Amino acid sequence: MINHVYISAEVNKGRPTKEYLLSIIFPRPRDLIFVVEAAVEYAVNRRHHKVTENDMLQALSRYSEYAYQAVLVENGITVSELEAVLIELAGTADVIDEVEIRGALSQAGIQYEREEAVIEHLAKLGFLGLEIRRNEFEFVDDFGDVRHLIRMSRRVADAGGGTRRFQIHPAFHPVLQIHSS
Repeated sequence: MINHVYISAEVNKGRPTKEYLLSIIFPRPRDLIFVVEAAVEYAVNRRHHKVTENDMLQALSRYSEYAYQAVLVENGITVSELEAVLIELAGTADVIDEVEIRGALSQAGIQYEREEAVIEHLAKLGFLGLEIRRNEFEFVDDFGDVRHLIRMSRRVADAGGGTRRFQIHPAFHPVLQIHSS
């Protein structure tokens, strides 16, 4: 439980701190601990009596870099390939369609034959969420099985007569300057 005596009750335009944190980080204890420790460090260094909204937002920015570096280490493609893909996605909207993701992969030098495997891998890493119902995206937790989510995303695309859509995890928004759509 987040104690509001020590941590600001609200962040990011009045959202409850706990709700906001859980919506923006990966659902792993180490990630929550990282953010809270970073926020406390910012507060102590600024001689605050409690963790302020700004301290928390600074910690989330640092967490974004931490998540980015962790994904580079936990990948199944070369680090340089993954980094090139992530750089190609910098500055995009948080929700992108299959044409956009494949374009980024192509620009990053990923061969056409490998694109689907790389998309699946980005989903396994938790970087990409898949649209499983119209405007509802789901992320895989800790390298879970992504095949059922891919199947569901294809059904949503088929039913809508369009292409699959993906959402970039909020943890990467600050470091990649992703904007909400």
